[in-house]
Amino acid sequence: MNGEKKKVSFLNSELVLSVIQAVEIQYRAYQKFLDLTGNEKEARLQTMTYMIAFLHSPFPPNEGV
Repeated sequence: MNGEKKKVSFLNSELVLSVIQAVEIQYRAYQKFLDLTGNEKEARLQTMTYMIAFLHSPFPPNEGV
């Protein structure tokens, strides 16, 4: 039972780390699009498009376009 708790805790911390990284990427993308366009609405739209493409890439991580 103790081994299971450690495993779950490790998985939870990995999940938290991946969420933090995704939020960081989203924030940086938004800032860049805002700098490029100067328009908050356009920056949000472009960020949303970027994040959808980023999270749903049809290629495995070790393969590129």
